[in-house]
Amino acid sequence: MSTDYSFKTQIGKDHDVTIDITVNGDKFKQVKEKTFTSLAKEVHIQGFRKGHAPKALVESKLGPDLFEKTLNKLL
Repeated sequence: MSTDYSFKTQIGKDHDVTIDITVNGDKFKQVKEKTFTSLAKEVHIQGFRKGHAPKALVESKLGPDLFEKTLNKLL
């Protein structure tokens, strides 16, 4: 089993399947950074060239989209 993540499955009464996934924090940060780098190239913030705005401004502009795309890459 990989040390980057672990998972646990549960099957309910109605055959519902629940999967709990735990991702290593370092792995999450690594994938988030790669995702951020690719998304930051296309973010337009007034007063800055594309890809050259401060990281905090770009992260606030991306909002939950960064988190969602990071999770999609991990899964």
